[in-house]
Amino acid sequence: MSFDDGFMLGLSLGGGGGGSGGGDDWEFPEHWPTIPEPAPNQVILYHEVLDTSYCVGPIQFLTINIENNRYVYSYGGGTIDWGDGSIETVDKNDASIFYHQYDEAKGYVITITANAGVCIRYSSMEPMSGKVIYINGENYGTENQPTFSFAQATNLRAAKISMDTMKNCGSSIVSGHIKYIKIYGEATNPIGFSECKMLEKIEYEIPPAAIPASYLYQNKCIRKVDCLQNVLEIPQNAFYQCTGLESVNPLSATSIGKKAFYECTALKSINAPNVTSIDNAAFYHCYNLTSVNLGSITEISNDLGYGLFSVENFYAPNLRKVANNVFIDMYNLRSFTVAPDFDFSSVNFDDSPLIYPKPQ
Repeated sequence: MSFDDGFMLGLSLGGGGGGSGGGDDWEFPEHWPTIPEPAPNQVILYHEVLDTSYCVGPIQFLTINIENNRYVYSYGGGTIDWGDGSIETVDKNDASIFYHQYDEAKGYVITITANAGVCIRYSSMEPMSGKVIYINGENYGTENQPTFSFAQATNLRAAKISMDTMKNCGSSIVSGHIKYIKIYGEATNPIGFSECKMLEKIEYEIPPAAIPASYLYQNKCIRKVDCLQNVLEIPQNAFYQCTGLESVNPLSATSIGKKAFYECTALKSINAPNVTSIDNAAFYHCYNLTSVNLGSITEISNDLGYGLFSVENFYAPNLRKVANNVFIDMYNLRSFTVAPDFDFSSVNFDDSPLIYPKPQ
């Protein structure tokens, strides 16, 4: 069944390739140096040193095993190229923690190379205090052990990370100031960017098969996500308060979790043709959402979320039943497509110019 006054808003479709999040027009800042591709077991960082009185670090090489339900650490080895001509060589079983102080305030490309199976423990907080991060080697760590976390890495701007030896590790990357991340290889566990509020661009060599809850939690800068072509579930809080996000196309997703797009106030379109289930408040306060494609869903048993004032095109040709208030705030509805046997009996279409009063 379709009610149409002649207006149909086109859907915004994502790009292909390896997949990315950000914007198609995103460019590296002119003052950034060329950041090389990482070899296996490598992490390459671009770090802007603003005050030479502070140290960059700490960095430590270790391995992690689980024995009797507890973490058992031993120490591996590798090298640290600090980008200013200084190179640290770390022997196996060396438990040292490495810091570096630069002579000149500018940007540096830091290359950390671990021996196979070794975990890099790194933090770029200045001064040398506070939390560390973990980059776990293959067959070490657990799902709740962070893979890497650039917590409060104030002057870290970019990271290129090889996942070749991190396949069985945890699932988080955290930073308040990093702007660019590229993931090489395939991660067994989902990689998230919770609270990377200033992150502008994510690239994947291989599109992810899954994303974790709070995937881009509270990001403010990414406008477009087109790397979700293989993702089957958009989990809870995945794009919570991503206030810059305008377009996302989870073309393969079959479910959207609770508050997945909560207060994505710039979101204009959602194209999810294979979704069959949506949890509560998935689109709460998405004030600028104009086009919704839920081509496979048959029932919506939860509220999509209040504040969907701008929706003009709602396309769900297999939808037969909804909760009472699903359409309550859709004041601007112009095109409405549902199944021929859609149940209108208990649906509230308050003030919709298209279908109020509701059809008999």
